[in-house]
Amino acid sequence: MRILRRPAGVLEPYKAYLNARFAEAGGQVSGSRLFLELQTRGYRGSRPVVRKYLASLRAGNAEPVRADIPSPRKITGWIMRPRETLTDHQEEQLLQVRLACPDITRACDLARVFHELVRHRHGHLLLAWIRQAEQDAPAPIRSFAGFLRQDLDAVTVGLALTYSSGVVEGHINRLRRSRGRCTAADRSNSSAPASCCDRDRHEMSPRPKFK
Repeated sequence: MRILRRPAGVLEPYKAYLNARFAEAGGQVSGSRLFLELQTRGYRGSRPVVRKYLASLRAGNAEPVRADIPSPRKITGWIMRPRETLTDHQEEQLLQVRLACPDITRACDLARVFHELVRHRHGHLLLAWIRQAEQDAPAPIRSFAGFLRQDLDAVTVGLALTYSSGVVEGHINRLRRSRGRCTAADRSNSSAPASCCDRDRHEMSPRPKFK
């Protein structure tokens, strides 16, 4: 009876994952464990094929794997999203990017800490985050941390409070739009009746109290 063997190319789609896991573990990784991990990701090849490829990685003889480089927009989206919302494929791609670029790794860690800080309103931790960013973050994040430090007290309070000025700002913007429309109407018709701005001022003026 002839035994059909699967071609070595069956491992090709999983080499990038193996490279990332190998680098992450510093080469100290079990072939059997990686074989089981690949099976959960759809691998249908044999265990010896995985072990052979790991041996080539340890010997430095493995051919470089060409992988599609995600766009900066995609990478930023993966960093800013909660980890539990990422798919396995997105997690793997982000891991490969982190391994390839130490600056992105540090930026990713700091961005996620800052996201959680804002999400849970931990304003009291802001100064510690700024100090970490100023110490070893990539230049854009260091610049952002310096910007926050310039108005540290106000930003800290803003991250700690549970209310916002959104409603008030909404009213202010509405009045500004109304005044803009009224100005345009007054220019086109100087004899127009009382403008909407006058009505807004009348509505917002304090009403007399009757005893």
